[in-house]
Amino acid sequence: MDEKKKLVAVAGLRKADPTTLQVLTQDVLRTPLVRIEPGTLFDLLALSEVAQEQVPASMAKELVAFRAQMFRELNDLPDGEPLAAFVDSLKSAAPDQVPACFRDAAAELLDECEHEDAVEALRTFMEGLEGSEPASIDLPKKAEVGSTGSAPIEKVEKRAAPRKRTSARSTAQVDEERAVWIADNALERLANYHNGLKEAILVAGTAHRAPWDDMTEKEIMVVLRKMKREGRLRFSAGRWFRQA
Repeated sequence: MDEKKKLVAVAGLRKADPTTLQVLTQDVLRTPLVRIEPGTLFDLLALSEVAQEQVPASMAKELVAFRAQMFRELNDLPDGEPLAAFVDSLKSAAPDQVPACFRDAAAELLDECEHEDAVEALRTFMEGLEGSEPASIDLPKKAEVGSTGSAPIEKVEKRAAPRKRTSARSTAQVDEERAVWIADNALERLANYHNGLKEAILVAGTAHRAPWDDMTEKEIMVVLRKMKREGRLRFSAGRWFRQA
């Protein structure tokens, strides 16, 4: 998250396997256009172009719907300073990260806009793309399978945070600091999902966000089940809910 502009940013989208990708995009696909960091916006739009071939059908549908929504919101920006300011903000992204679909949308806007500020911003943006081609995307097929036979979530360019290394621990040995973090993270995530989150998504997302590299699924489940016994969470039909 960009603290200054409050923009949602997610790293590693162009390199994530489908399972990790589903975790990383759970929140951002529901975020308004003007609150998404340009690089993340272009990553998601680029993924929507290859979704039919490289991700599961359900996620491909979400990415295509996201693209349609983003272009609706783009077209709804008032012609003038609001549109010009938004287009100017896109210059922070590398030219080769701008996908073909957005190049086409920008060109169409340039033909339709009348306000001098918006026209100038769009023309400058398009000129900055000259000589560059959209970078291709070739997602990994799946996460690497570990020695236990389970497929752990790949650690994809995790957001900057100090890492704490700890020794291996048994299932029930969850120290207090980690347990508190897992509980707070679960409550925060589930507060935004009135229909709950699938267990696999919640667990994978928790492991990905954790400021420890050795957090395991079993450790997370210990905390979630404890919270269920305490009445803080509810589990039903494979989904976790925050208890009202």
